[in-house]
Amino acid sequence: MRRQSFVLAFVILILCSALDNLNAQEKLNFVYISPNAGSSSVLWVAKEMGIFKKHGLDVNVIYIEGTPKALMALFAGELQLVAGTGPAVASAKVRGADATMIMGLEVFLPYYLVAASGIKGVEDLKGKVGANHSAATSADFAMRLGLRHIGLGVFSQYPDGLGFLRLEKMNRFDGRAPES
Repeated sequence: MRRQSFVLAFVILILCSALDNLNAQEKLNFVYISPNAGSSSVLWVAKEMGIFKKHGLDVNVIYIEGTPKALMALFAGELQLVAGTGPAVASAKVRGADATMIMGLEVFLPYYLVAASGIKGVEDLKGKVGANHSAATSADFAMRLGLRHIGLGVFSQYPDGLGFLRLEKMNRFDGRAPES
């Protein structure tokens, strides 16, 4: 966490140096994607202590849940910078988006696999339905990587827009895979 804050502070200093000639009247929208204090505190401290203003930047710090949503705003021209995660940027880049990832702040995936109380071990997960909050996020990447690591491979994939079927299936929790 401390290293992450240091790296983000370093990025802010580089940003301030590189953009020193910007007119202070022009807003710079900088998005963070996690309410985690380690992800956002450095941005807020820099704003509140006037570090951005000192370098001629009028920075608007904004929270948007998840890198995919933040990238949509970036591609629409509403933002200039996103402090997001690699999997979503890589996914966007593969699909032809004009995105550049400058650096990464995390070197591990801070996620847990949580299951219903009836699940006592890895073998009990076979044939069950799983989901996360959003596709193409670091949580999605972590879930797929973790499942592959324990020998389960990837749960069935659903086209965009069908996430509600996953949640409905989980609420019923009958353990059968949804029909294709």
